[in-house]
Amino acid sequence: MPPLLASLGADRFGVLALAWGVLGYFGLFDLGLGRALTQRVAEYVGRGEFDSLPTLVSTALAIMAAVGVVGLLVAYVISPWLASSALRVAPDLVAETIAAFRLIAFAIPLLVLTAGLRGVLEGLAMFGPLNVIRVPLGILTFLAPLAAARFTTDLAWMTGILVVLRVASLAAHFAYCRRAIPGLRRLDQIDRAQLGPLFRFGGWMTVSNIIGPLMVYFDRFLIGAMVSLAAVTYYVVPYEVITKLWIIPAAVVSVLFPGFARALPGGSESMARLYGWGIKAVFLGVVPVTLLFAYLAPELLPLWMGKSFSPEAGRVAQWLSLGVLVNSFAQVPFALLQGAGRPDFTAKLHLIELPVYLALMYELTKLFGIEGAAIAWTARVALDALLLAAVATRVVKHRSSGVRFASALIYLAAFGVVALIAASTAVRLTTMAFAALLFVPLAWYAVLNAEDRGHIIALLRTTLSIRNVRGNGPGQP
Repeated sequence: MPPLLASLGADRFGVLALAWGVLGYFGLFDLGLGRALTQRVAEYVGRGEFDSLPTLVSTALAIMAAVGVVGLLVAYVISPWLASSALRVAPDLVAETIAAFRLIAFAIPLLVLTAGLRGVLEGLAMFGPLNVIRVPLGILTFLAPLAAARFTTDLAWMTGILVVLRVASLAAHFAYCRRAIPGLRRLDQIDRAQLGPLFRFGGWMTVSNIIGPLMVYFDRFLIGAMVSLAAVTYYVVPYEVITKLWIIPAAVVSVLFPGFARALPGGSESMARLYGWGIKAVFLGVVPVTLLFAYLAPELLPLWMGKSFSPEAGRVAQWLSLGVLVNSFAQVPFALLQGAGRPDFTAKLHLIELPVYLALMYELTKLFGIEGAAIAWTARVALDALLLAAVATRVVKHRSSGVRFASALIYLAAFGVVALIAASTAVRLTTMAFAALLFVPLAWYAVLNAEDRGHIIALLRTTLSIRNVRGNGPGQP
């Protein structure tokens, strides 16, 4: 990001940041059918009905292709209005911005179809191939514009490269799906009987897919309209870095979601076991890193982006770090409710949250600028996490871990508050060291139960015994 920002300037980088946001948002503009496919494919696999998969997938992809074309037309038509009226684009950048947004419009069908194929691979538990695609795509999303910046700063070229990457991603997803489902070689197998179940699940998912990402990306568009495109840069840089920590809960949830769907016939006990495992995995994987960002962001960002980078970005990073931490936990009950076939719960919660969030974001951004936007975003994800956890607990009837997790929640709240209110670097470093020392015993005794600790000890003993045997060599006792 530092060399890319230096090459493009704050305004052009702001438009590129909006392009990243649009590509992230419209990948979910699929009527919820991508998630519906994961749930249905997992159910079919659980029942051994492999012969029905080609028709199911082909039917869903045909609908998604039509939806993607509609999205293309809408985005293409509104591109001039976005660039010339909705956003505070500098006059000399309007033409470039329109061209960039129109190129992104052509990516929408690609994104929608890729979401469907990704849903198929997740339903088949083919996480290895998904990682083979995601890792280079994630790297090139940032590296390719940086390489292009050596030759041009034209935004149309930058976004054109991003569109080409999405073409390659779609081709790779389709190749893996055809290999896994041989009958998928034809895409004209439409089964009308599949439409009802797909649309019932996908209808509620559509509400979440529209409102959820809108609440994620609304902040940057509001900042661009109310403050400036340069302010979008100072907000998006810490946002893009910190939200990359979502790869940890996303990895956990991508396994849990089809697992919840397959566990559904077994009742709430098997689902509760998966649910508890997911919460523990997120806690152990996310808490240390997010607290590190929350404490040291004001010092780390200037070291990375340069001393001239806005000091406000450090405060934004601190708030967003705590928001990402809370939201990481929320992804587990979110996956549970959808895997249990109840996407209506998550959609209704989003409908309740949306007007509150929009009003809060507008007022806090007007009062406090980009820091206010970060506060509003964090408050919204905190409310979302509480509501999702309450509903999920009723679904799985699982309360046994609540008492043990109370100490963990107190730990997070206490050290999160210190990270935000301590202005002194020395105070934050001292508190962070204390938090790190307390994390290990807290995780061992409060988060993990006796069975978990037994598994870990057994695994360590096995690993050490294998190393000892290898160290002794052949013929040694």
